[in-house]
Amino acid sequence: MVPLSMGAAESRLTTLSAYSCDIFVQHKEGTEPLWHSQTGYDAVGLDLLIQRCESWYARRGEERRIKRGDRIAVLGSGIAVVEQADHNQVHAALWNRIRVRIERGDICWDEQNMRWEAAVVAGKSEHRGG
Repeated sequence: MVPLSMGAAESRLTTLSAYSCDIFVQHKEGTEPLWHSQTGYDAVGLDLLIQRCESWYARRGEERRIKRGDRIAVLGSGIAVVEQADHNQVHAALWNRIRVRIERGDICWDEQNMRWEAAVVAGKSEHRGG
């Protein structure tokens, strides 16, 4: 297995290449050469790794797209539940009574807390019941 991080991959491939053996990448149709002991990297194998990385990052990007039902920690106010989100704004319910409108640029993913966070609430509108 070659790790996804290119720095770690390069380190491991350098170590493997010291054994003067060929290195292959496995995929659905079989294997493709990545490193030839006599000639170095192979373009087909590198292309395969690049395609894998691109699809992994695309899937990862989808996971990090804010969507209906996600929670946002609105710092100093509480947890809001996303009702609607587009590229510009997110509409959410705070305390199940207050609708808030937050600019998309004011929301970020906090890797340490593994959650969406917003430092400010851009706009509040109608109270809902109770």
